[in-house]
Amino acid sequence: YAPWCPACKALQPVWEDFSSWSEDLDIRVGQVDVTTAPGLSGRFMVTALPTIFQYVYQLTHLREDLLFDLLQYPTYLHTSYYVSSVLDGEFRQYRGSRDKDAFISFVEEKKWKQVEAVPGWKSPASIQMSIVSYFFKLSQVLRTVHNKLMEEYGLPTWGSYLIFAVATIFIGALLG
Repeated sequence: YAPWCPACKALQPVWEDFSSWSEDLDIRVGQVDVTTAPGLSGRFMVTALPTIFQYVYQLTHLREDLLFDLLQYPTYLHTSYYVSSVLDGEFRQYRGSRDKDAFISFVEEKKWKQVEAVPGWKSPASIQMSIVSYFFKLSQVLRTVHNKLMEEYGLPTWGSYLIFAVATIFIGALLG
């Protein structure tokens, strides 16, 4: 979710109601702010908000770096119109309605078994998606630097862009 997203705000009461069933369903329910977790939003290719990822408890086959990314947050990532589940290292997406009964049914009736697994190369546990997550993290760092240049040093926007352009040309020249 993102704090500025109207659809996320509309889903919040339904999500909280669904989360009250977490013990009964033997799942964890939570949310991650994609504005503060760019690595996860990149790794999971979050392109619409709110996005819901649901994991079946068996996370033993996830690569250690993905597990680390997920465990930095209060629960595993639960934040659009998707419900994804991972069991034995396979991710599945379900595009269903965003109401409590549909969420419960998806978990309780194991409807996720009927959904085709995400191809391995697109899996959040894949090396490719790990690399994408680092690019998302890098973009967050660059944005922070840009804001610091403008706010703390009083540099105009065009000045910050000029610094980034020169740095890009310089790095490109070094890399050949």
